[in-house]
Amino acid sequence: MINTIASVRPGVQGPSGRQIGGIFLQEEVEDITTYLNTLKQKWPKYGCTIMCDGWSTRNKHPIINFMIYCDRNMIFHSSVDCTNKRKTSDFILSLLNKFIDDVGEENVVHVVTYSESANKAAGQKLMIERPHLFWSPCAAHSQDLKRLCTSVSKRRKDAEKIASLILDSRFWKTAREICAAMEPLVKVLKLVDEDNKPTLSIIYEAMDRAKMSIKESVKDWQLYWDVIDDRWYNQLHQHLHAAGKTRLYFM
Repeated sequence: MINTIASVRPGVQGPSGRQIGGIFLQEEVEDITTYLNTLKQKWPKYGCTIMCDGWSTRNKHPIINFMIYCDRNMIFHSSVDCTNKRKTSDFILSLLNKFIDDVGEENVVHVVTYSESANKAAGQKLMIERPHLFWSPCAAHSQDLKRLCTSVSKRRKDAEKIASLILDSRFWKTAREICAAMEPLVKVLKLVDEDNKPTLSIIYEAMDRAKMSIKESVKDWQLYWDVIDDRWYNQLHQHLHAAGKTRLYFM
């Protein structure tokens, strides 16, 4: 950009603030509107995945962002200010229902939320109210490494004090084991958090490989498998995803 600016002949003036906020802004709005209309025409054919995620503004105000994914394209739709509002399952469900009605229920196939308890409850209620829809938690949030470690640690009954643990060789052996178990899961987390391409079609294979890697490197691998399977089959595993994976496999 600097080289381009330097190559322009002297005396050239940039656009005024009125031009930027006027004609140039209007041209940009028209281009974006045309682009969005092109994507909307695909909704009835391919179906949409509705995604919502919680964030905080610079002023620490809680908001929920809603995005629409269709045919390898994702667009931002809207934000909801949740200041002074309790994020109960009924509140989340009301937002999801309003958003689905706005997009068109006939165009929506899948809904993805982050994996807090209220969102899980809202997702389950949504599938009861709208049986043709699938809900699942965000794959990145479902790979909650802290909870996985905590769940395994509770089974080991190593209740020694921190100081004695640090000096105990068994602590470091356990630490190496946890690292060996967590490394494959971190790779899966990195994979599903990819923004440049869809990953649900390969997450099943990735999880299978991660589990086999844990089995090969960890003595008590079944403990980790139990925790992984509990979260996998109760949250992320969906018939919709499996059907998509089967279709890709045979294609």
